[in-house]
Amino acid sequence: MNRKEFFEAEKLNIGFKYPIEYVEFVDNSESISNTPWWLIGNTQGAFNVSYHTINDIYNSTKLLIPFAKTDQSNMLACFDREHRVFLVSCEKNTVTNADWDNRFHFKNFNGWLEEVLSGEIF
Repeated sequence: MNRKEFFEAEKLNIGFKYPIEYVEFVDNSESISNTPWWLIGNTQGAFNVSYHTINDIYNSTKLLIPFAKTDQSNMLACFDREHRVFLVSCEKNTVTNADWDNRFHFKNFNGWLEEVLSGEIF
């Protein structure tokens, strides 16, 4: 049986709480299935692999909490501590020396979701 892992970061000792918009989206069983994106919490182990790759192996200078992935461009959508959403590559290290203050990001989960549902990002 597939165990859902939508809130795995809250089990870590890092003091992170998911934004209410994301929690409500997951709790209401809303879907992004008509887009190239999928929530990594649907796949057992995907959060752990993504989280440790970004934060430990790639040694991100900003704590990133992955929550969605697109196979079309092989990008992860990740929250930071302020719940902004950053897109990071799964294929190459784009986080170790990133200039986070000047890097493109979505203001929040709903901003990211709006772009995903409109087909603007893939």
